[in-house]
Amino acid sequence: MFRSAAYTLGILFMAAFLSVHADTYLKYKKTTDSYTVAGKTVPETTGEAIAWVGSKQASYEDGEGHRSIFTFATKTLTVIDLNKKTGSTIKVDSMQSMINKAIDDNMEDAESAAATKEMMQGMMGAMMKGSMTVTKTSEQRKIGAWKCTKYLVDLKIAMGSTKSESWVTEQIKINPAAFNMIKNGMLALMPGFGDIAKEVEKIKGIPVKTVSTSQAMNTTIRSTELLLESAEKAAPKGIYSVPEGYKEQTIGSE
Repeated sequence: MFRSAAYTLGILFMAAFLSVHADTYLKYKKTTDSYTVAGKTVPETTGEAIAWVGSKQASYEDGEGHRSIFTFATKTLTVIDLNKKTGSTIKVDSMQSMINKAIDDNMEDAESAAATKEMMQGMMGAMMKGSMTVTKTSEQRKIGAWKCTKYLVDLKIAMGSTKSESWVTEQIKINPAAFNMIKNGMLALMPGFGDIAKEVEKIKGIPVKTVSTSQAMNTTIRSTELLLESAEKAAPKGIYSVPEGYKEQTIGSE
């Protein structure tokens, strides 16, 4: 009896230990339909995207050779090119800081530097400013193992627009803001990102199925992401860091 009780306590201890140290694993199937651009037909592509969300960091691999890592405490996004073996760390919402530093480093006249900064800020705002509208609908559906609510997302940037129909579940208990950052963190470099971030916060949960239609350069691209698996388990070693031997740089640092 004593041995049985000790065994049970051991199992409970291990379960508690694993639950504390386990991260959330998400696997998505990504499909991009065939499309035509500049007279050339691009065939349909299918791949897998993998996300890990822990208590301090989150990681997302898009299945196309890129990994994004978001560190909560420092609010930095690291973008890794697994093919070129490079990694760049970006301070969120730091585009203007990057521009100002480059101007200060290359201009000795403070008055001219100030005028150049103002001009560049206006140009970047006009060229890159984006906007997003998130609308929660009353439609609900079960997709796979998850109960979902339908959201409509409309993203507009100078280079084009994307309309998405996203089915979102609240059954997966992770930080939605962290997940959206690793998936869409490059939007943080755009002027007006603060407004976009507020819209993203309206999405209460994790997307299970998203169908997006993008318009750019007179081309329409339709893509689908479908959640295949969700689990709580230990993240692979090194998933939240730049692999050894990669060339790394920090963008937007002071």
